[in-house]
Amino acid sequence: MKIVMIHPHDIWSDQEPWTSRIRNIARELVRLGHEVRIVYFAYPGCEHHEPQEDVFMSFKLNRSRRASFKNIYEVTKHARWADIIHFQKCFAHASVPAVCAHIFTNKPLHYDWDDWEIQIYNFLRPSELVGKYIEYVENSLPSFVDTITVASEGLRELAITLGFPAERIFKGHVCVDLELFKPVVDGKVIKEKFGITKPVVMYMGQLHGGQYADLFIKTATQMMDQDVLFIILGSGNREQLLIQEAVESNLADRMIFVGAVAHEEIPQYLAVADVTVACFEDNDITRHKSPLKVVEYMACGKAIVASDVGEVKSMLNGCGVLAKPGDVGSLRDGILDLLHNEEKRKKLEKLARKNAEKNFAWSVTAKNMLEAYKMAMKLYVR
Repeated sequence: MKIVMIHPHDIWSDQEPWTSRIRNIARELVRLGHEVRIVYFAYPGCEHHEPQEDVFMSFKLNRSRRASFKNIYEVTKHARWADIIHFQKCFAHASVPAVCAHIFTNKPLHYDWDDWEIQIYNFLRPSELVGKYIEYVENSLPSFVDTITVASEGLRELAITLGFPAERIFKGHVCVDLELFKPVVDGKVIKEKFGITKPVVMYMGQLHGGQYADLFIKTATQMMDQDVLFIILGSGNREQLLIQEAVESNLADRMIFVGAVAHEEIPQYLAVADVTVACFEDNDITRHKSPLKVVEYMACGKAIVASDVGEVKSMLNGCGVLAKPGDVGSLRDGILDLLHNEEKRKKLEKLARKNAEKNFAWSVTAKNMLEAYKMAMKLYVR
């Protein structure tokens, strides 16, 4: 099968690490004997960077509005080569060319829906007009596509509410590269780099709107009596505000902001963590997510404290400690439980890796994608 996959973000930029999803699915599809091209949109300032080499071919486009017609032409060109068109996320600079290519080439169209994007945008909603546009596009897309994969049960229910047939919805939960993320990674280099001699509690994630590193900082302020180092791994447009919050909370000498690191370096940082944290509030964003950080923690065999919202409980399947969403005291109690109970911590670490191996290899989601593609190709009347 020839598959063209379209992603609205830069699959080679450390600033957009969530693109690891489409890269890993593509690698699995190639491993299964299929041909894959990824069409992606360069991160601003990286328009002149050449695509990296991989087992799939990648093609860079410009996400500027001025490039819209050229992008439709380029995506259509790749669609003529393909047996099926796959796009991820609803953002119009990628989804509109995908839909146009579907119409122009008479090829089946698959939508990989991994987040409820309008709710993420609504976290800050900088523009009412843009918000309405994103909402319109996201709600309209199911009427144009042949099959959908969803990353959560919440998104499945939303797709059905929008009128999409339930039998054409497939599970596409987030997974992890089990060879890259594994417990045997040595964190010695990172410990030496930052002079780490204390137990480490770590939060990993994007520091944008709709993320909850501020809960982690508030939890740290309630653990001032503990001889612990807190690390935040990741970057985003709220990073400086979070650093300021940490300083104002007297955490400057107890909290390290690492910033963005290359995806392949993340396991080295996770290796130094004694407890990892995935904290969330209970809202429309989190009820529709399957958080990537949770499966990467599990694959590295980490002890996990995570807020019990959306897919988190089913993802952990007993291999972590659940906390009340948005509840700093509950997060603190969960972290202290694991820090001071080595036997429990070690047991959960082993269970975490086993759970990742059994349920969250990218091969699982790639095979679900293939089933969706086959149904789309069968259903689509040329």
